[in-house]
Amino acid sequence: MGVLQKAFDDDKIFTYYQPIISNNITQTKHYEVVCRLIDHNDKLVDANKFIRSAKQVGFITQITRIIIDKAFKLFQNNDYNFSINISMHDLHEDYILGFLNYKCEHYGISPSGVHLELVEDIIISKTNTLDTQILELKEKGYHVIVDDFGTDKSAYNRMFELKAEYIKIDGTFIKELSKDSAYKVIVKSIVDFAKKSGIKTIAEHVETKEIHAIVKELGIDYSQGYYIGKPSLNI
Repeated sequence: MGVLQKAFDDDKIFTYYQPIISNNITQTKHYEVVCRLIDHNDKLVDANKFIRSAKQVGFITQITRIIIDKAFKLFQNNDYNFSINISMHDLHEDYILGFLNYKCEHYGISPSGVHLELVEDIIISKTNTLDTQILELKEKGYHVIVDDFGTDKSAYNRMFELKAEYIKIDGTFIKELSKDSAYKVIVKSIVDFAKKSGIKTIAEHVETKEIHAIVKELGIDYSQGYYIGKPSLNI
């Protein structure tokens, strides 16, 4: 908790930007906004190492607000799309729609350029209150991405209930595509299902040229990963 509080106090929460490219068009028009912090040893810490603690101590919505504000400042002067992770905590506090609308108006950004990645806790926590907020966000023009798709059977039903336009195929499947043909079968079934449902697919953890070639062969629409581009402070 002390590291997180100091990061807030010293403005050491940073936004990094990782490109997501279309597998049909090489020009980058979309970035995922990811979070990093500088700890007391001046070391850069990946979000995976502190997000769980942030949720436990009640800091997660504060982090989301910081990420949104910094991302909107950056994207106000271009026409790129960008995606931001939204957790169950953000919806429970019932602030996200008003906050996003305010930022869109303040920075002159259309909601159609903002994509909301719904993390696992939203997918497994089905409540009318959460779902109503997500559908309201969609009505305002924000896009919905279901993150880490494929590991939970319930995600298939939730995808339709939340009217998701994109699914991000779980990286544990993508990383193994070049090693085990069984993963190709799994991913291909997800892609076929998505295409029939009119939903776009994103492959995360595309780390090598070989995996990117397989991803394109399988018909996945977008790619993200270190082979495409590492998260950076600039776009």
